[in-house]
Amino acid sequence: MLGNYGTVYFEMDIIEEVDDIIGNEEQKERLEDFFRALDNYERFAERLKNTKLAPNLTMLLFGPPGTGKTSLTRAFAQKYKIPVCVVESNRLVSSLLGDTIRNIRQVIETAADIAEGNGNFILFFDEIDAIGSERSNVHEVGEIKRAVIAFLQTIDIVNYKGLPLATSLEQKC
Repeated sequence: MLGNYGTVYFEMDIIEEVDDIIGNEEQKERLEDFFRALDNYERFAERLKNTKLAPNLTMLLFGPPGTGKTSLTRAFAQKYKIPVCVVESNRLVSSLLGDTIRNIRQVIETAADIAEGNGNFILFFDEIDAIGSERSNVHEVGEIKRAVIAFLQTIDIVNYKGLPLATSLEQKC
């Protein structure tokens, strides 16, 4: 099902390695922290739930196209042996009323089920601005605004439940 919207990569499918990617040292540090937190999720999840805190496993990567956001995410997924689905956000958008929201929920819920059953899993939404830009944009149509809201709400539900599903969002500047 996830293949309809992007590509799932397992450790052996990923050719990038973190050391192969030159530059982006600050982004590498942040992604290292993100992946380390995800890798240690099981150790801390119960303690956080007992304190009524929900771990948030969401990260936003932004910058011009071609600066290595997707490659770095795949490289860290390979390093930490965590499967990653690179979702092509434009494939979520439908011209049929309500289908965009349904597609978003289906992708996130399927990934959450995979994470719950098999451990850590990363959803990387490539070019998330394809779904919608600013919710307050007066030129944006209602369907896109609803899709953005549904997207954020669904991620919040996954975070609230404390599932080992991490979401990484890439947006062009």
